[in-house]
Amino acid sequence: MEKKNTIYSDVNNIIRLDINHKYLDKMVNTFKAIGDETRLKIITLVMNEPLKVSSISEKVGLSQSAVSHQLHILKVNNIVKKERKGKETYYSLDDDHVKEVIETMYEHALHHE
Repeated sequence: MEKKNTIYSDVNNIIRLDINHKYLDKMVNTFKAIGDETRLKIITLVMNEPLKVSSISEKVGLSQSAVSHQLHILKVNNIVKKERKGKETYYSLDDDHVKEVIETMYEHALHHE
């Protein structure tokens, strides 16, 4: 039997959420990946439209090599995905869960301004 952690959240009632340690590690790694300023900028750029490395590089002011390295970290953590269109590779969010997390974190930051 695997260990579980319990997180309590107060919405209107206390909700008990058992998180399997396997998923807890994934969550920690995801937050670590999102927690880097450069990667967070990249995530916000690809939230609404797929972009090429060259476009991301131009918008964040980093070399294509540096952006590719950050995209690799995001891809390994299932935050972004890549799709080939002809000779070009475009990056976008892996799914809407990431967008929801980023939007919620932004709202949280505004709330505590």
